[in-house]
Amino acid sequence: MIFPYAAETDRDWEFTQERAWAVYSLLAILLLVHLAVARLPEERQVDVIYRFGAVRCALHAYSLITCAFLHGGWLHLIGNGYFLWIYGVTLEKLLGGGRFLLLYAAGAIVSMLVHFATLSPFVMDIPTIGASGAISAVLGAFFVLLPTARLRCAVVFFLRPILGSLPAWAVLGIWFLGQLYQSLDPQAASASVAFWAHVAGFAAGAGLGTLLDSLRVRRRRH
Repeated sequence: MIFPYAAETDRDWEFTQERAWAVYSLLAILLLVHLAVARLPEERQVDVIYRFGAVRCALHAYSLITCAFLHGGWLHLIGNGYFLWIYGVTLEKLLGGGRFLLLYAAGAIVSMLVHFATLSPFVMDIPTIGASGAISAVLGAFFVLLPTARLRCAVVFFLRPILGSLPAWAVLGIWFLGQLYQSLDPQAASASVAFWAHVAGFAAGAGLGTLLDSLRVRRRRH
């Protein structure tokens, strides 16, 4: 397994802003929401998840966004927050906070719609929660906009970590192929992990990220 822990790019001179305020704001909101829900009685937690999570058979438009602020546990939250931090900080500095938030929201919506389109009818009443679809869009945009960025990684090989540096296109390409492989498994439609949401979010992020970056470049030229 590959665990990136730092990103370096030679496109610093193109950065739109110095501080990643949107990423850190999202991380703070995700943490505060999780803490608030965790303090509720178990019955109220279930009610919140069904009310603000995305349920295919009783879908509300707002839940396509609110579901991305709920998580099933600390490991779920920490994993998503980790990837948002590793890739989001550099990407936001390049695109700008407003464009980054647009990318994030679009990734959440598109990933959920594709997830529901591929969902097994036997689990259509189970709520889907988590920010992984939105964060997959961040990964997709990073893949196309910063493919040569160097990621410092810990590669776990036979339970022994090996430290090294790999290009972003390789790390993210391996991740995407893994998600695509899992999504093609016939059992993926009823799995607890929304693999198609990851694939769709990544693809949406790659496309929208390219568009947003071209608009950013055009604006700077003017």
